[in-house]
Amino acid sequence: MAVTTHGDTISKLEKTTEAYQNSVLGIVSDKTKAGDFNSIGYNIEEEDSPQPLALSGRVPVKVGSDSESISPGDFITTSSETGKAMKATQAGMMIGKAIAHWEPGTNEPTVMIYVNVTFADPQNAPYLASSLGVMAPNSEDFTSSDKLDGNTIASLTVSDTFKSLGQTMLADTIIAGDLNIDGTMTISGAAINSLACDVIPSGVEGSLHGGRDGNNCGTLFLQSTPLADKVDIFNGLITLAKDGSITAQTIAVEEIKVLGGKTAGTGTIISGTSSIVIENPRIKTNSIISITPEVLIQSPLAVTLKSVGTSFKVEIPTQTSIDIPFSYLIVNQE
Repeated sequence: MAVTTHGDTISKLEKTTEAYQNSVLGIVSDKTKAGDFNSIGYNIEEEDSPQPLALSGRVPVKVGSDSESISPGDFITTSSETGKAMKATQAGMMIGKAIAHWEPGTNEPTVMIYVNVTFADPQNAPYLASSLGVMAPNSEDFTSSDKLDGNTIASLTVSDTFKSLGQTMLADTIIAGDLNIDGTMTISGAAINSLACDVIPSGVEGSLHGGRDGNNCGTLFLQSTPLADKVDIFNGLITLAKDGSITAQTIAVEEIKVLGGKTAGTGTIISGTSSIVIENPRIKTNSIISITPEVLIQSPLAVTLKSVGTSFKVEIPTQTSIDIPFSYLIVNQE
């Protein structure tokens, strides 16, 4: 775990340790060459080794000694050597495709690849790619050896399995069954389930990183990017703002819990006095403050003064001969 300069506790990534590792996320790149649109963890302490994590684009990656010869176009996956890659020869999670040659036994430690983390089978790779055309094995319209040049086809029916291993652009899309996204999130009927973990990069240039530490497993993130705004549900009937506030027409709950010291708390008018000032920065001009005494009293407690953003005053008409403990609840009106 790491603590940011803002005081947030976040998770660290680790180097990959297995061949075809499912949790691989990207490649640590050279932070001295990162541009304006790279996140290098400026809010992370230097001792935690903040590094930019390449999720796409051309990046050199370290190659393990267990890799076969690599040619441009070969699928690249994780090696059994820590933080290194190798040529993929079977189905599994891929880190991308090679765009350069690499040979075992040479002194070249890295190979240039185009990063695209996805599942693929190098031995059975039908594909969609505008630069290569369309191949559709087991289709009613094409045989496994057919290839259609061009970028557009009018209709295609696949009776078995169709795999798109590159970037795919879809217009109106109907999914008749479940949708599984990289094994980390599923959409089944009306249910959305997330199995992902929140991780951040750390390490050295050219190393593969992935892993799950269990801190956020199962968390479904909505509007988690810095540029996100609000979430609108039922055409404005429920809205969730980026500051954490929720606006709704009616809320029905079995129990309401508030954080002590925020909009709820306790106080005591001490024996021999008639008032107490409660410090609370959430007081507004239109605040409704409910006071509940915890002992029997002759005169009611009253809020006689509200100081916006600082405090409020609770008072009784005359000095009390006993301590009067009470609880309070603040409701701010819009």
